[in-house]
Amino acid sequence: MLLEGVSGELKDAAEVNPITGLMKGSSKHEQVIAEALYNPAFCVQSAGGPTDTDCNGVPWSGSFVNANGDLTVDMRSNIAAESRAKIIYEYLLKFTDDEYVRQTLRFLMTREVTHFQQFSAALATIEPNFPPGVLQADPRYVHTTFNMSRGEDARGPWNQGQGRWPEGESWEHVEDPVKQVHETQEQDTKGIPDFGRDPSESEQIERALSEIRRAEMAVPGLRVIISGRRTRDRTRRRLRATTHSTGRMGLKAGRTASPQPRPRERPVRRSRIRQIIRREVRGSGKSGNE
Repeated sequence: MLLEGVSGELKDAAEVNPITGLMKGSSKHEQVIAEALYNPAFCVQSAGGPTDTDCNGVPWSGSFVNANGDLTVDMRSNIAAESRAKIIYEYLLKFTDDEYVRQTLRFLMTREVTHFQQFSAALATIEPNFPPGVLQADPRYVHTTFNMSRGEDARGPWNQGQGRWPEGESWEHVEDPVKQVHETQEQDTKGIPDFGRDPSESEQIERALSEIRRAEMAVPGLRVIISGRRTRDRTRRRLRATTHSTGRMGLKAGRTASPQPRPRERPVRRSRIRQIIRREVRGSGKSGNE
């Protein structure tokens, strides 16, 4: 009766509000009480209104943001997040029969697949992108897997054959880890497999990748940044264009990735920055306030 003369949309919104359900008889009253007992914050803190929390009532915060300072790591983290979100939407679809809610959930689920493809494609444009970071893996241990099973050992491409390694490389499986540890004096005397990368080659790649990272972290100042980008792009082209004889990413024989001399870094005064901005604005035909 109190809602007579009210627009249909506003009336519908009031009808679905859990608080108005308290006035609709004992069954609705008991339902609201049950929800409040299950999650006291439902009524105590928000009176049934929407809250910016997760399903456990934990408020959103900056802890939900992950950044590692390495673009390849962040891309893989994004890919994993999209995968988890896609599965959650699948689970949510099992809890509703409302056709419009299902259409919304399916649309959001589909967008997770789209984002997964975008992040995967972005990761593929970064070369090399494995292993993450700058430092290369120790060739003595990187191909080694250990049989830690009590009973039948599970074998597959994750611990036998070539797996995901480049052509000419394969897993080195240890059936008796205890015996192997004693024979190698706790891995201290373990040698590099015949197909393993030479340590000097790893050092060359590390120097080249360090050169790229240094260029990306150049001191602010247009000339320094431009020089850094040129150094970064030049080094990446060398890494892409040169391949080790076994098919691994590397540098051409006889060439070293000696760091390029770094541009002399001088403090950039504010007046100089303003001059650069004015020149750029005039050159682009735009105008603006400083």
